[in-house]
Amino acid sequence: MRTTQKVKQPKTFEGTPCRTCGGTERYSSNNNCVTCKHNHNISRPYDHQSKWGPKWAKKHPDYTQVQNCNARAKKYGVEGIITLEEWITLKKIFDYTCLCCCIREEELTGSKWNRRLTIDHVIPITDPCCTNTVDNIQILCFSCNCKKREHSWDFRGQKKARWKL
Repeated sequence: MRTTQKVKQPKTFEGTPCRTCGGTERYSSNNNCVTCKHNHNISRPYDHQSKWGPKWAKKHPDYTQVQNCNARAKKYGVEGIITLEEWITLKKIFDYTCLCCCIREEELTGSKWNRRLTIDHVIPITDPCCTNTVDNIQILCFSCNCKKREHSWDFRGQKKARWKL
């Protein structure tokens, strides 16, 4: 006895109109237009990738870190934004030093791990009363930030009095 196999139909969805034929139905597997088979998965131009890709992020670690911090805060629904200028000013005020172990950023970047100082929220971002503002930020090295985890430890201490932005 011979059984007929069911031919699997490709899944489609309604998308934005095709630039070529104007059809709105697309294949979900590859985003191609069902009518004219035009591929809508056009990659970014090379110059855009080189500007915002991993090489660019490695050359601009402070900018990348601030963007990641703001994105993470937004993900948790925390209010406030930290600017690049605020982060750089904060690093200057605390003399480019981890507030927990007192290691300087030059020592971190010269080490075999090539780490940098990180943004740490005194009140953790997962806490409902956290804000993503400079008043809730301290500078820690990567290892101290990992050790702190979700505790509300404030290492700013004596320097907090002269810290006015």
